[in-house]
Amino acid sequence: MRAAIRAMDRYLVCQVIQVLLEPIVEDYIARWLHATDVGESPPDALDLAEAATSNGVPILSFHPLRAYLDACARGNRAPDPARIIQTIVHGHAEMNFAFDKPCRCPARKVLVPSPYYS
Repeated sequence: MRAAIRAMDRYLVCQVIQVLLEPIVEDYIARWLHATDVGESPPDALDLAEAATSNGVPILSFHPLRAYLDACARGNRAPDPARIIQTIVHGHAEMNFAFDKPCRCPARKVLVPSPYYS
């Protein structure tokens, strides 16, 4: 029984992390919108990463998150919360693994179309 519970815990780890990230990302987006409304620069991506890691969410690769938020800032658009969560949870896997093998969780979404699957 314990082995089955541990296996389920490993299988659902991405969903658990996504649930932990939702309030953190919502707070970040609210601060982003407030900053852009008053004419200030949006909050740094490092603030989001620090808030996530302080709540036990591992960030294996910071580059995909920084790249997405910088693109949103350059385009004067608010970031999509679901995209931020997917970038944090699966960004490392998409940058460092190929051939659709990095994560088998049921919540995985491909962020960038892969040239390998045409």
